[in-house]
Amino acid sequence: LAQAPLFETSPALPRSSTMFLTVAAVLAQTTPSDWSRAQRLALADLGDRQTTGIQVAPQWHAKVHGLQGSGGYVSGYAGDLYYDSVNQRSKQSQVTPIKLFSDHDELQTETLTVNTSGLNVNITLGKGTDTVCKAIQEPYNDMFLWTKYAQPNGTLVVAGEACEVWALSVKTANLSTCVRSDGVPLLFNQSLAGYLKQTSMQFYNHTVGPAPESAFAPSDACAHHYPTTPCASEGKATLDVYRIHSAAEPRELHGRNVGDSLGDMAFVCAQGAEESYGNSLVSYWQVDVDAAFGQYGYCLYI
Repeated sequence: LAQAPLFETSPALPRSSTMFLTVAAVLAQTTPSDWSRAQRLALADLGDRQTTGIQVAPQWHAKVHGLQGSGGYVSGYAGDLYYDSVNQRSKQSQVTPIKLFSDHDELQTETLTVNTSGLNVNITLGKGTDTVCKAIQEPYNDMFLWTKYAQPNGTLVVAGEACEVWALSVKTANLSTCVRSDGVPLLFNQSLAGYLKQTSMQFYNHTVGPAPESAFAPSDACAHHYPTTPCASEGKATLDVYRIHSAAEPRELHGRNVGDSLGDMAFVCAQGAEESYGNSLVSYWQVDVDAAFGQYGYCLYI
């Protein structure tokens, strides 16, 4: 896993500066880490509900076809999922066509999550040698932990295989999965309140049992190149950036995210402008920054 410490802003930029978001960086927010956080909130709503459901097979991996989105933007993707509840870890890779601004763009991500201390969630963006690591620390979430609280809800046949549907509904989420007789899921659906509203997955070409240890190795970007080496300095750059915020927020940029015009429009499209930003303001800033751009920093103002 990535070992560098967390930081508030890019080490290549003065503390008074801010780093703008590209379209790719915005869309990369839609990762398993996002719906994992939302799922933890759903589990917190369970109260004293009894564990009368099932537990899925503890170790397996499969190909995935998925669909996820929120507001006016929904995207399909293909990839792989490695699931290992025995060692409390998972790894999901996905390739997502991004057609907000071009019919030919795609986003490739890999998310490795391990129940350990430090930067236990490693998200790798890009492919080949053109990759960057986003490493964060957050509580571990088993994506199928909720099934032990689920209730049976009929049967289905998925790609010729019979499975039993198990579902859970709470205030913040509706979750369901269809599980084969050997405990392997064939479908997974999650509808959530908040940022990422819908996630659907179909699993196929399963392999039951532990995966090779190499399957859970961190990417080269996270293991050896985090944070990314800053660009060579080319003096000062002037950026036009925007921020969508509430009327109560102070008019300052320290410790806050901003976006360029395409970046913030991508956020608006991905989240659903009317629902997410109906009463918000948009402020425009022109900022001078050091052109030695470095690793994106997490400047999330709450």
